[in-house]
Amino acid sequence: MKARMIGVVVGALLALAPAVGRAEQAGAGPAWLENLAIRGITTSASATGLGIANVSGGLKQGGVYNTLGVFSAEVDLEKATGVWKGASAGADVYWIRGKSAS
Repeated sequence: MKARMIGVVVGALLALAPAVGRAEQAGAGPAWLENLAIRGITTSASATGLGIANVSGGLKQGGVYNTLGVFSAEVDLEKATGVWKGASAGADVYWIRGKSAS
């Protein structure tokens, strides 16, 4: 029972910490990424993992681990085109992996 409880606590702690974050400092990325930023295109990626366990009761006991990945891009249209002042466009792609806990 203690081992299962420790597993639940560790899973909860892992769920609270992002696995990948965007670098916010200038010069922190590769040159091609900096060139995109100069042209008004910024990107980011993040991943979050979540472990969920049923330690007692229900039809069966066990655990699952799920992951959510988010990949984003945003374009400052004023920098990119020189025309649309204050306009921007963005897109997000989501990668979802794992099973339902129920």
